[in-house]
Amino acid sequence: MERVNRTLVTEFVFLKFSSSPRLQLLFFSLFFLVYLLSLVGNALIVLVVVLDRRLHTPMYFFVCNLSLVELWYTTVTVPKMLANFLSSPGDHLSSQLHHAGIISVPSCITQYYFFFSLAATELFILTTMAFDRYAAVYTYAIQVVGYAFSTVIILGALFFTMASYAQILATVLAMSSAAAQRKAFSTCTAHLSVVTIYFGTLIFMYVRPAVKYESNINKIVAIVYSVITPLLNPLIYTLRNKDVREALKVLVFQIQRVCYPSKETR
Repeated sequence: MERVNRTLVTEFVFLKFSSSPRLQLLFFSLFFLVYLLSLVGNALIVLVVVLDRRLHTPMYFFVCNLSLVELWYTTVTVPKMLANFLSSPGDHLSSQLHHAGIISVPSCITQYYFFFSLAATELFILTTMAFDRYAAVYTYAIQVVGYAFSTVIILGALFFTMASYAQILATVLAMSSAAAQRKAFSTCTAHLSVVTIYFGTLIFMYVRPAVKYESNINKIVAIVYSVITPLLNPLIYTLRNKDVREALKVLVFQIQRVCYPSKETR
């Protein structure tokens, strides 16, 4: 077989900014100072955001993650660049140049991988932060759209509900039997109480402009329509109904027969 001459690359040599040792030292001092300030600044941001609960907001969450990425992003390349500034100049590969001015192929590939991975991560974070800032700046336009949809849906449903109750009231008042009227009013009053609580809390939450410093009130109102109202529904629509109570009695009796079978069924 014919042998082919091949050159195997095992390392790369860094190009220097200048061949002057003084300029190299000046570049080292300048970039080392910038790198040190970058490390300290980003580390302080991470520490402050983590320790201060007032900064536990979406904006500072992204800022904290951006600082973390910046810490790793600069550490991947800058230390090797600083070492290259301190390597001795010259065309021949001295022992000092081998330690500082070159990089092996595996190290270069590893550095390349982490550099672009962290760069891509930073791009995604910056893009997300830009969208977050857009939502914050145009928080009023979004509220207007939300209020418009909420007003149409909630007030529209409320209008049809009240119209139905107006027809029910007219029908009940037209009944000749007082007992029938009381029964109809009893049934409608239970449902109307749920409607009043549910629609009242929804209107308070969504069909009005947002007011600052009302977070506690909003929490209480949200609990009412998300927890209290679902609790009232089975109490009003089932336990007050005679047919449902009879069905529950039958169900309980059947469960008892299954769990505690009598001697006759054995």
